[in-house]
Amino acid sequence: MRATGRTSSRPRAGSNGRANYNMLLDGKRLDRVSGSSPHRSLSCNVVPVNPRPKRLRGWRGFKDMTVIRTQRVADEVTAVWLQALDGGNLPDYLPGQHITVQTNDPVSGEQLIRCYSLVGSAIEEGRKTYQIAVRFVPRPHDRPDLPGGRMSTVMNRHLAVDHKIQVQAPSGHFVIPAESTRPIVLVAGGIGITPMISHLETIATLPHQPRVHLVYANRSRETEAFADRLTRLQARMPSLTITRLWGAGEDELPYGVRVGFAGVADVHLDDFKEHPEVYLCGPPPMTAALRKALIAAGHSSELVFEEAFTAAQVDVTKLPEGPFKVTFAKSDKTVIWKRENGSLLELAEAQGIKITNGCRAGQCESCEVRILGGECTHRIEVNHDGDETCLACQAVPTADLLIDA
Repeated sequence: MRATGRTSSRPRAGSNGRANYNMLLDGKRLDRVSGSSPHRSLSCNVVPVNPRPKRLRGWRGFKDMTVIRTQRVADEVTAVWLQALDGGNLPDYLPGQHITVQTNDPVSGEQLIRCYSLVGSAIEEGRKTYQIAVRFVPRPHDRPDLPGGRMSTVMNRHLAVDHKIQVQAPSGHFVIPAESTRPIVLVAGGIGITPMISHLETIATLPHQPRVHLVYANRSRETEAFADRLTRLQARMPSLTITRLWGAGEDELPYGVRVGFAGVADVHLDDFKEHPEVYLCGPPPMTAALRKALIAAGHSSELVFEEAFTAAQVDVTKLPEGPFKVTFAKSDKTVIWKRENGSLLELAEAQGIKITNGCRAGQCESCEVRILGGECTHRIEVNHDGDETCLACQAVPTADLLIDA
């Protein structure tokens, strides 16, 4: 039973970190007859090489929280402040990380789960609150029969002070460093500004700040969130410069704003002595176009990092074709999976089988299910190390499969 195609950051045996199990023992306890080491009978303590600082240690599962404040920070963008129901302190996080929130749809009663980047300084003594900002997602222009985003509707239309909500501890691998020998360029499109604000407000409190340039693209003045906060940050941080881009012109553009799209020239500034680390968060077409242009200009792909709460584009031609039998143990259903059926989550939903899910992008892990037999793989790279589980929103079978759903 295993899920193949996983990614892991742990060192392998024989790697540069010399993580070889044989190195745990010396030659003092060899068997007198065979001369072998007692690998399977020696007890030992296992501790992390770099233990997680106490201020960053979160909690397991969901914690009950309450909304203590909301504020409209741009057209159809609402900032939300959350506090633990017991009023206790909350752990810090790393700039760029997110929380997973859960609440019920007030109309249908359905449980909704989504991920939102944290806003505000990642370091705060005696922290009592977390802050997020949520943009309302309208119905697709070409599908008037579909509703707008369900969770974003709750956050922008129904949420009020004292609303109860469940929150998972901060997590995520999109982390923007507070220290860097290279320049840092942050490229944000629309609500993609949220992790960038967290990074800027974090380093603004530090005695030494890296050279940072922010490229912030919006449709118009009305959709530009946190403009006042960015103005205050720039006044406090001599190392920060900002390029503001609008998709639509006005009679008189403010100073520092131009009409257009982000390009290589906005990243490779004249005062940079070397290529910067680039962090992208915004609509996929925007970030994909800029990434492609940067690499074409000779920028190393290893210096480009991206946050996305929408699923990455999948090359379906590289997925297994099937057919494979997928058995949902709890639901007592066995169905045939073929490539066109999509992920295990999509297969389950087509059969009326409920699997809890949230981001549907392989990030929040709320769709994690246990593998009881068979094999599967993830169709995109995910940060998930479980051999005995898979993320249903991105998993597809590679053989007949039995899962606990």
